[in-house]
Amino acid sequence: MKKSLAQVMQEYVFTPLGMKRSTYAIPDDEDLNTEKQQGKGNYARAYYNGYTACEAPHRVNPEQSAAGLWTTPTDLLILVYAIQKSLHDENEFLPHHLANQMLEEVTAGMAHGWFVTNTHFGHSGSNMPGWRCNVMASLDGNQAFCFMTNSLEGYLVGQKVQAAMFYLLGWKKPKEFAFMKSCVVPFADVSAAPPDTVVMEKWTGTWKEQGTQFRMEFMAKEGVPWLKIGQMPEQWLWIASHVVLGKNLLDLSTELLLMIFDATDKLSLVYLRLTCGKLHDVTNEAFGAAFFVTRHIIFSKVSVDTLLEITEHPIFGRHVKEIVFASDFLQGSLSDIHERALYLNAFP
Repeated sequence: MKKSLAQVMQEYVFTPLGMKRSTYAIPDDEDLNTEKQQGKGNYARAYYNGYTACEAPHRVNPEQSAAGLWTTPTDLLILVYAIQKSLHDENEFLPHHLANQMLEEVTAGMAHGWFVTNTHFGHSGSNMPGWRCNVMASLDGNQAFCFMTNSLEGYLVGQKVQAAMFYLLGWKKPKEFAFMKSCVVPFADVSAAPPDTVVMEKWTGTWKEQGTQFRMEFMAKEGVPWLKIGQMPEQWLWIASHVVLGKNLLDLSTELLLMIFDATDKLSLVYLRLTCGKLHDVTNEAFGAAFFVTRHIIFSKVSVDTLLEITEHPIFGRHVKEIVFASDFLQGSLSDIHERALYLNAFP
């Protein structure tokens, strides 16, 4: 076949599927942005964050098949949907057997071009200086999402979008994917100020996506941000829940406590503060000591006897980060805490 990769993909994939904003063609210099000027093409330039542009506006890779696709989230979801339908119907974009073969695991967690689990397939993407992206879809064809950012800090935004989608739509999170581990349901910052209406007004107006115009209106009601799109009903934007301040976590219902633990990423856990008088208070029948093994725990208002019990505990011993005595605290290795607790036995 005497055709370039870009020609083949355009003829056999992009055009049949209606992916109008996708190409494998290497951009011409005049189409790309420069440090000071917008190019003729519609290519997003790279940013370090939401404000500071990178010195290199783009990253153009010579290996086209592996890293030469220029596309949009909408187009990627068109492709993903075609794959999902091909998995369940013989008369779709791909032959049924070929779609299934493409998503068969070849090596740990990896199929032919896709990361896979027994329920989902997807692929994250990142390149320096400033692009962070992710696409994921369920094998049953009921779920799919994609986000693309042109910022080095794009995952911070994308992960919040993922968390919101999984929470609001009731999707089951595929925790096996490495790029889904930070997709957790956030809890509200109780010290946060009400939404700034001046900032919100800047986002209100008419938006355009592939020729379709729609109006978005942001507003604040009783300190809560709301969004109205076109003629659709207004919807509130907070998905987080306020946690009651000063309430002993152990007094919360088992169901709520399990939800809090479930929504917390085990690898980058914000410390849990547990107020207790005895170690048994947190190793009761409802949870058990093993439940806390992967958590960093802060104990507060414990007695020296409880401190020694915690320090010597075979499971808890190496997982406690901080032990608080009233308004003072001791922090460091548990052996140091143990010795200091014995020495400073004046603590109540």
